[in-house]
Amino acid sequence: MFRRVSVKVLAVLLIAWQATAGTPVDVYIITGQSNSLGTTSNETGDYTPDTHPADSLTNFWWNNVSVDGVTYPPSSYGSSGNVFKTLQMQQGDGGSNPSWWGPEFGFARTLYDAGRTNFVIIKASNSGSGNTQWDKATFDTNNGMAAMWGHVSNNVMTALGKLATSGRTFNVRGLMYIQGEGNTIQESHIAGQRFDLLYSNLMAAINNSYPGTATNMYAVMGEIGGGQNVGIQLITTTNQMAAAASNNAIAFVTTHDLPLKIDALHFGKSAKLEIGMRLANCFLGRPTIVSVGFTNVTNAIDANSVVFDQYVPDTNGTNDGVNLIAPNPFTGFVNGTNGQPPVGLLASGAAGRVVFADFSGTNTTSDIQCGQFDFAGNGFPADWTDSGTNVTFTFVDPTNQSSVALVKAAAFELVSPSKTNNVTVSIYDGRGDPLYNSGVITSGRLGFEAREAFTEVATSAVAIVTLQGSNSVRWTVGHTGGSGIPDFGWKGWRQTSAYERWSFQIADPTLRADAADADGDGVANLTEYAMGTSPTNRASSAKLQGVWTNGNFAIQFPRANVSDITWFVEETSALSDNPTWAIIASKQGTQPWAGPATVQETDNNGTENVSVLDPDSTANAHYVRLRISRP
Repeated sequence: MFRRVSVKVLAVLLIAWQATAGTPVDVYIITGQSNSLGTTSNETGDYTPDTHPADSLTNFWWNNVSVDGVTYPPSSYGSSGNVFKTLQMQQGDGGSNPSWWGPEFGFARTLYDAGRTNFVIIKASNSGSGNTQWDKATFDTNNGMAAMWGHVSNNVMTALGKLATSGRTFNVRGLMYIQGEGNTIQESHIAGQRFDLLYSNLMAAINNSYPGTATNMYAVMGEIGGGQNVGIQLITTTNQMAAAASNNAIAFVTTHDLPLKIDALHFGKSAKLEIGMRLANCFLGRPTIVSVGFTNVTNAIDANSVVFDQYVPDTNGTNDGVNLIAPNPFTGFVNGTNGQPPVGLLASGAAGRVVFADFSGTNTTSDIQCGQFDFAGNGFPADWTDSGTNVTFTFVDPTNQSSVALVKAAAFELVSPSKTNNVTVSIYDGRGDPLYNSGVITSGRLGFEAREAFTEVATSAVAIVTLQGSNSVRWTVGHTGGSGIPDFGWKGWRQTSAYERWSFQIADPTLRADAADADGDGVANLTEYAMGTSPTNRASSAKLQGVWTNGNFAIQFPRANVSDITWFVEETSALSDNPTWAIIASKQGTQPWAGPATVQETDNNGTENVSVLDPDSTANAHYVRLRISRP
C-alpha cells in the first residue's frame, strides 16, 4: 500500500499571493494650494522635473483650478481631459508659471524605485485659498465658498469611475495635502480640524460609492512654505502637526529645512522632488526625519558619542596642522584607537581619505576637515589637505564591520569659516535608500531623529549619514573648541539580524516581513531565506519534494547555511481540526540534526541538499510537513 503523504511548509502557506492583471490598483490623491500645485516661476535654472522611468509608467489624472470664493465650478487651468495619462507637467497659468508640477513627480519616482508600479495618482489642486475651500459643510450651503471640496470629490469620483468601468478594481491608499499659506487667522486656528474633516468626509464619500475601497486610506500633510514663520503660517503648521499626532492614520512631513524661492513662499525644483519623496516614504513604511537638536540626541539615556581628538589627538598643540590622514574607511572608532572604547561607526571622505586636523587657530583640537580646499593656492602650507567635498558616517557592528547597524538619531557639529559652505545632510536606511535630503545647513550643533511616520515613535532606522559641501570651501565636522563636547553622537543603536540584512535586497520595506512574498512566487520570504533562494526573482523559489529512495519515503529540500533558522520535520497519522504532530527531525541553527529520522546532506555550491528519510516503515497512511522558524 502506497503511503499517503502531505507536505506542508508553514512559512509558505502564510501568504501565497501572486500578482495578476486583476490585482487592485492603489490610488493616491493630491490636493492643496500652490505648493501642492507646484509653481515654476522664479526658478534660477531649468524648472522641469527632469526624467525618470516612472514617468511613462505612472497613470496620472489631473485637474488644477483657480478659485475666487464665489464661482462653482472653479476656473480650470487645465486637465488631463477626464482620462488617465502618463505623469507630466500640467498646463500653467499663461503668465509667470508656464507649467505646474508639484510633489507628484518625486512621489511616483520613489514608489517606482521601491518596486511599486501598480498605482495611479489623482491631482486636484488650486493656486491659493484658505482651508474653508475644502470644507464640505460650507460647500453644502454655498458651493463657491468651498469650491475645492466639490472639485476634489468630483474629480476623485470621476477618476474612480473610469477605473471601475474599465474593469479595474482599486483601493484608495492615500490622501496628500499641502495647504495653509492662504489661511486667514481664523482658518489657521482650525487647520487641523479642517483637515480631519476633509479626510473623513472624502473617505466616507468614496466608501459610499465604492464600498470598502477607502477604508484603509491614510493621509499625509506636507508642511507649507514658511511653515515655521511667525503668525498665520506657524499657527497653521502647529495645528496640522497636532492633528497628525492625535490620529495614527495621519502623518505630517516637515519641509522647513528646504529652500524657498525668492518669493519666500514657494518651493523650487529640488525641494518639490524631495517633498514628493518624503510623502512617498510614509506610504512605504519608511520613517520621517525630524530635526530634534543636538543635545536631545547626545544627552539621551541610550546615547553614545565620540570626541574626535580622544581617538585622534592633536599632535600640533596650539599650532594648526594635519593630525592624521587615514584611507577610507577610517576604522579608528570601531577599533578603539588610542585606548578609546570601540564604537560602531565608520567614516569615509569623498577624496578617498579622512583627514583629522586643527585649522582653528590656537585651539587644541582634532576634527574632520572637508571641502576639497586648495590650501597651497590660498597661502596655507602645501601639506595641508582635507577629506574632500563630503564625508559619510556609517553605523556598523563593532565586532563585524561589514554588518550594518541602525540608530534612532544622529547628531554632529558643523563649523565653517565661510557662509557659502552649502553643506547639506542626507540620511539613508539600512538598504541605502534615502530617507532625507536637507536644504543647506549652517554652522551649529544639529540632531536628526527617525520617527515612524504615522505613530511618530522614534525608530532605529538610520544607517548612513552623509554631509555634502561645496568644492573649494572649507568646513569642519566636530567641535573645534575641544573641552570634551561630543563631535558626533547617536542614540538607539541596535544590531541588525541576519534575516533583516538579507531582506534589505527587497526594495519595498512593506514586503520584508517573514510572511510576506516580495516577488509574488507563492513562497514566503522566510522560506526563501532559509532555503537560499531569491526573494526578488520569481524564477528562484524553493522546491520541496517527496521521493522514494531505496524503498523508503523521504522529503528533500535545500537549506541555506544560515545560523538563525530552526527546522522541524513533523508527521501525523491524520489531518483534523487540531492534529498532533510528532517531530521526526529537527535542527537549530548550526547544531546537528536530531530525531529518529535519518538525515542526509550534500553540498550544493553554498547550500545543502537535505534528504529526511521517514522512520515509519509501516504502510499506514500518514502526513509529513516541514516547519521553519527564526527567533
